Amino acid sequence: DSFALFPPDEASKLVAADREAIAAQGSRSTELLLTTAQGPRMIQTTRGPLRNSQGIVFGLFGISRDITEVKKMELDLKATAASLRETLSQTKLLLDSLIRAASSEGSGDAAREVLLILVEASTEHFSGEQELMQALAYPAYEAHADAHDWFLDRVQVMLECDNRADMAA
Repeated sequence: DSFALFPPDEASKLVAADREAIAAQGSRSTELLLTTAQGPRMIQTTRGPLRNSQGIVFGLFGISRDITEVKKMELDLKATAASLRETLSQTKLLLDSLIRAASSEGSGDAAREVLLILVEASTEHFSGEQELMQALAYPAYEAHADAHDWFLDRVQVMLECDNRADMAA
């Protein structure tokens, strides 16, 4: 009995899910936040009616799985993706500012030094991050890798422009 195991509001949700499963023509999956001995847990359940040879429902089957950690990882990935999008946006603004600064008289050496530091630090950072993302099967890995490539390409273009300016002088 769900009411013996869970608080009334949660037990009511479970009973409603049972009723929906019995009324359904097939199995149904739901995700419910339930209070357990281990604390609040996100539980994925699959339920369905058991029918006899005449099609009459005589019971209900149910399979439950604790997906709390999976949901936490999903939330973490979404937060990381949002943070990375913001970082990329800020990086694009900084690079544009650096391009303008490098184009100004007398600031080329300082800009070149910053660019060389960016290339070194970014390459090291990206390679470590790439290994981690591949190990975790990060869903937005390709888009993230493309952002890295774009960043390094922009920096390389700036360095090449600076080299051509030095040769012309």
